[in-house]
Amino acid sequence: MTEIKTLSIPDPITALLNNYEMTIERLYIFNRLLPERDTKENDLYQLAAEYYKVLKHVSKELYKDFSVELLPVGEFFEEMSERLDDDEIQELIKPFLE
Repeated sequence: MTEIKTLSIPDPITALLNNYEMTIERLYIFNRLLPERDTKENDLYQLAAEYYKVLKHVSKELYKDFSVELLPVGEFFEEMSERLDDDEIQELIKPFLE
């Protein structure tokens, strides 16, 4: 007799929202790792921007009863850089450098 095991994988939208904080941290880290020049033309920046746009679009319905809106990508990155000091940034980046 053959036993078949299946994996339970949530739909991508649920997975994205369940990992919201981790996603935001990763987007910020992506932005921090990019060179200062030509950021907008960088493929990694564009990927992060697209990912954040999807997250923003998907979560719009979830948060429609709240007055807080998700920021545009550029403003989000600026705000994150103001909130986090260098030690926190290094801690966030560390797993990606190992």
